[in-house]
Amino acid sequence: MARKLNALVRKETCALISRKIFLGEYLRLSPAEIKQGGREKTSILGDACEALLGAIYLDGGLEAASAFYDVYWAEEIDRVCKTDERDPKTELQERASAQGGGQPIYTVIERSGPDHRPLFIIEVTVEKFGEARGTGKSKKDAERFAAKHLLENWPAT
Repeated sequence: MARKLNALVRKETCALISRKIFLGEYLRLSPAEIKQGGREKTSILGDACEALLGAIYLDGGLEAASAFYDVYWAEEIDRVCKTDERDPKTELQERASAQGGGQPIYTVIERSGPDHRPLFIIEVTVEKFGEARGTGKSKKDAERFAAKHLLENWPAT
């Protein structure tokens, strides 16, 4: 149950809700941020959605916040409840542990790009089961993709 609830409050889910309600169009951003696509950045949209939900709660109370949540998260709640969406890193750790592979080890292979738009290449290794690489705009994303790729190529037991 905790995994399912975590999927609903992840920054990516909050950003999805922001896109649904076109929240990015109403954000006050610097001209530089607008040029860099700030109105579509997952991190900005996720934070804005959390702030909006908090503002609704402070202004209208729990009932208003619940109504907003019920309307805009309903589809996501249905999707999460119907699937077994485990974070790939969690699934990899559980599978590796269950099959005697030890803990996954994540290593930064490369970091490139400017500070405001980095790109990471991460390699994950599980003893006895192999390794895989993932690329992402954050270490967390790159680790998630690396874990997903290793799971996709997991040796049959």
